[in-house]
Amino acid sequence: MQHATLVQYLTGVFTDSWQTSLRELMLGLGFADPAKSATNLELLQEALQDIEVLALLTNEALTTADPDLALNNLERLLNTVAPKQLHQALADQQSRHLLLTALGASPFLTGILCRRATFFVNLFGQGNVFRPKNESTMIAELRQRIPDNASFTELQKQLRQYKAQEICRIGCRDLGGLADLVEVTAELSALAAASLQRAYEICLAQLRAESRVHCFRHG
Repeated sequence: MQHATLVQYLTGVFTDSWQTSLRELMLGLGFADPAKSATNLELLQEALQDIEVLALLTNEALTTADPDLALNNLERLLNTVAPKQLHQALADQQSRHLLLTALGASPFLTGILCRRATFFVNLFGQGNVFRPKNESTMIAELRQRIPDNASFTELQKQLRQYKAQEICRIGCRDLGGLADLVEVTAELSALAAASLQRAYEICLAQLRAESRVHCFRHG
């Protein structure tokens, strides 16, 4: 449906000036479960308070692999991501397309985005989802993220979080057509290599520190 027409329909539905229900509108648009999708849209409008963006994301959802899943997962994000941050991403055409493409195709990537608000902020708020990375970049980020004196427990935690964030970035770029198979494979290899390198550096530092303590104690 044309954007202007959909805005008119949604405005009428949400102001009760039209007799057409939101469920009927979603059915006419082609959603498989119009009742559930209507509920998703109501909750999104309640949070976003922007009919224009609501129309844009509805039309974008219809282009995804599973429009109903895309809307449902977008509404799920409200449990993790602040409405202002979500609105900012959805108002941008590139971000909206990439986000809804991932939400409508991958429960795995959705699960990562719903896990921590910082993942969404890093990828969509700061725009890192649009940037390719090589091994050197990833190592530099890990060195900044994990201090040399980090405990083994903290090292494991930070590596897990970084891995999840980067897997989500690579996956979104793959689904959104921003990276081909060669680039995706190269970045996955770079992620593994960078993680191993940082783990090696910190574990080596810990072993050297323990060795110095042992030598000091035993002369």
